[in-house]
Amino acid sequence: MLKLAGACLVIAGGAGIGWYMAQLYALRIRLLRELNQAIQLLYGEIEYAATDMVEILWLLGERGEYFRPFFGQVARSLEERNGEPLYHIWEREADRLSRTGENRLAFTREDIRFLKGLGKNLGNVDRATQLHTLGSFQRQLEGMIAQAEESCRGQAKICRVVGTVGGLLTAVLLF
Repeated sequence: MLKLAGACLVIAGGAGIGWYMAQLYALRIRLLRELNQAIQLLYGEIEYAATDMVEILWLLGERGEYFRPFFGQVARSLEERNGEPLYHIWEREADRLSRTGENRLAFTREDIRFLKGLGKNLGNVDRATQLHTLGSFQRQLEGMIAQAEESCRGQAKICRVVGTVGGLLTAVLLF
């Protein structure tokens, strides 16, 4: 009876790991979609409201779910006005985002590179150029989202199957 319970736990553990890995693919899509919404808000605030970058970042921090700490910390650092340029603050926070937090496993190197590139092009050129650049980044991000959705379909299914089958095989080998 104890062996049967142990085998069930091993199978459930393998399946759980597979489902967890599948959820990371879905989380990446949610993260990219939130970033897309942030770019849309940035675009609108720069084009129509001509809002200050610090105010926009605070607004993004209030509206965001996954990127709330990122935008909030960038805005806080800019308000301190210690002379550090926006890009350096943005890059430091992007590095921190990729190393810490609950979402770090869902980010790819490409995602962090994209986020750093976005920060590099904010706040340092005229308004028209910024809007053009934001439009370009948004199109690129939409392609990344489509690619992530396509890979999620196949990879998530593979993760779930491999996790479950791995748990079954481990249970058979152990017992």
